[in-house]
Amino acid sequence: MNCTANQRVIALVDMDCFFCQVETRLDTSLKGKPLAVVQYNQWKGGGIIAVNYEARDRGVTRFMRGDEAKEKCPEIVLVSVPTVRGKADLTKNAGEEVAKVFSEFCECVQRASIDEAFLDLSKEVQEYIKTNKEVKPQELANTFIVGHCNLGSKNEEERAMGVAEWLKLIESDGRNENPNFLLAVGGLIVEKMRSKIFEKTGFHCSAGIAHNKILAKLTAGLHKPQKQTILPHDSVPELYETLPIHKVRNLGGKFGKQVCQKLAISTMSELYGFTLNDLQQKFDDKTGHWLFNIARGIDLEPVTPRLRPESVGCSKNFTGLNQLTTKAKVEHWIKEMACEISERLQKDLEKNKRRAKLLTVSVYQESATSKCGPLNSYDANKIATDAMQIIKKFNTAPADSDVWRPSIKLLGLSASKFTDEVSSIEKFLKGRNPEMSQKDGTPLNAIDETQERTNVTPSTSRAVEIQSAVKTSFILNYLQSRQDKMAVEASKRETKEEEEESDGNEWVSLSELIPDVNQAEADVVDMLPEPLKRKFRERLNSNSKNLSESESSAARPMDRFLESNLESQCPSETCNECGKKIPLNVFLEHLDYHVALKLSSEINAVAPASVKKKTVIENDVCNKRKKGSIEANSKKMKSITAFFAVAPK
Repeated sequence: MNCTANQRVIALVDMDCFFCQVETRLDTSLKGKPLAVVQYNQWKGGGIIAVNYEARDRGVTRFMRGDEAKEKCPEIVLVSVPTVRGKADLTKNAGEEVAKVFSEFCECVQRASIDEAFLDLSKEVQEYIKTNKEVKPQELANTFIVGHCNLGSKNEEERAMGVAEWLKLIESDGRNENPNFLLAVGGLIVEKMRSKIFEKTGFHCSAGIAHNKILAKLTAGLHKPQKQTILPHDSVPELYETLPIHKVRNLGGKFGKQVCQKLAISTMSELYGFTLNDLQQKFDDKTGHWLFNIARGIDLEPVTPRLRPESVGCSKNFTGLNQLTTKAKVEHWIKEMACEISERLQKDLEKNKRRAKLLTVSVYQESATSKCGPLNSYDANKIATDAMQIIKKFNTAPADSDVWRPSIKLLGLSASKFTDEVSSIEKFLKGRNPEMSQKDGTPLNAIDETQERTNVTPSTSRAVEIQSAVKTSFILNYLQSRQDKMAVEASKRETKEEEEESDGNEWVSLSELIPDVNQAEADVVDMLPEPLKRKFRERLNSNSKNLSESESSAARPMDRFLESNLESQCPSETCNECGKKIPLNVFLEHLDYHVALKLSSEINAVAPASVKKKTVIENDVCNKRKKGSIEANSKKMKSITAFFAVAPK
């Protein structure tokens, strides 16, 4: 184990029966009773998604339905998932409460799920030992040490003796640069953090402390609930002695089965018996090296700070008779989800001072597909309208019919591509002349004295009239709607040069929404603001001569993404679609890429006839378009250029 690796202190904090704890905090009468949380679908009592320890002791498991659980434990209390518009909300908010406490103790936090997170405590440990040179047994009052107690033991006397024995060994070996002393300090910090979580939220949690993420994850569950476990590196062989291979992170799926079959083994201790050369002969060099390291408890995967979610979304399954088979049903659920997304985006804006720019609609019909468009507003009605515009191509039924075909089994909305709101405002205002004024002469920088505008009408000949009293949140309201923003810009443009300058102040660049103009979709282009449409036309014209080259380059960003990820230590699996070896930790994202690629090809294969009726382009733009490679290419497929074709008279 190299010097860098054994100086790391990584913790995995796992909330104990989190859904049940949230319900118990809501209704304290449930405390101490066998409890299970079930899905909103009440068929056969509902599918169980969480079980507390009292119910587990009576034989109830998460794989049962409510009716079966009652047969095992007649006194069990079944609670349905708390819902807002058909989805859980209380648990998400509770998870955010816990995350706030994490951030008080550690700078590097990676939320792995709603109820667990990885923390890299290396920096905090080094800061602590600058002024503290000792960890006392009473400071590890809820800690077990692997190698100094029986695995899974709940014997308090055994636990206390093991901790005292281990700390004495650390003292005799010397604390300076002793990896075990670093783990002891990490355990002390996690003890304090778990205590603070209970104090502030009322929730109990367990934790594992080790030198890497894989070992921390394995260790966290050894002495649940309400306990934590430290894994010294010299105790890894004891943990691995009977540990099934599929229990190890990244070895639980298809790849783990391949390892067991090829090597004819079932436990991690058996994997330890293979040399590096043996493993590289059975697998490729990189995978063999990773297996060799992990068999010795070595893993260098970093904790990636991720407290703020990268996307805000919601989805819902519609199985059996509940499948969405009509436009009315689809519109209903799109509106419901748009309302939830809108509320959560507004909260995210207030909390994180950032704004999402991309709206994604995901569906599962006969297969899983998704489609994106610009997110122009946080208004729920606007989100719903845009989402329906995006999703309508998934319906193959006649336009005048209320039928939706194929029926939808899963529907989801998500917002992503966040940018900081502060920088967006600064960028928006940077290009404005501070002396430019409204009709009454009020400077634009006098925000506090500005009047709120209502009923703004776009005009290129006069300034916007201001009609009612302002609120202090004027600037946020002013920026909230792209349509409003464009109206104000239009009213201030007096010359062509000013108009061109204002285009540079857009929040979203064209390349972010449409990386390749030759593969853009007509509906997405139709939703763009006018300045972006102009840029789109200009870029389409300039790229028309090199269309084939542009299309071939579209895959380059993904290639670079794969190349960079292949450099990691994670094992890989061969993709059946492209034949490339993909790291397991990004394999699902890679499959999504192929789905998106196929969808794009299918959609672009035939341009929608309705587009021609809606689109009118200046004759001079059409006349400038050159023939050549674009004509040759159009024989194979109709691209977005069909969007700008002049409709026959």
